[in-house]
Amino acid sequence: MPGRRADRDVSLLQQAFALRSTFPESQVSVHGDTLTWIGQLRPSELSAPYMVRITYTLWHYPRVRVLDPPIIDEHEFVPHVYNTGELCVHDDQDWSPRLLLIDSTVAWTIEWLLFWELWRGVAV
Repeated sequence: MPGRRADRDVSLLQQAFALRSTFPESQVSVHGDTLTWIGQLRPSELSAPYMVRITYTLWHYPRVRVLDPPIIDEHEFVPHVYNTGELCVHDDQDWSPRLLLIDSTVAWTIEWLLFWELWRGVAV
């Protein structure tokens, strides 16, 4: 059925509202066709918080970067991280502009951080 809500892309203002509703202490800004969210994520109750930035430009994949603490490894290998330092949190076909970032990119980022901690053996 054309025109149903599930058949439309989620607007940047809807994305911003959902992010701010879930993380009221976070920063959300929308400028033109780009949304930027900066907030703290904790993959488990035992984890220290990670300051994360998600940048989403309409019709592009969201970009995720951990701002603090830095994601580094003493052996210089960090799995599922692009050359830019941004996290690879999903396969191409997993994401769609019809998904809320809070239900997709944020959840995938929390999962990435959990696996990062398991890989490093620091928490959980």
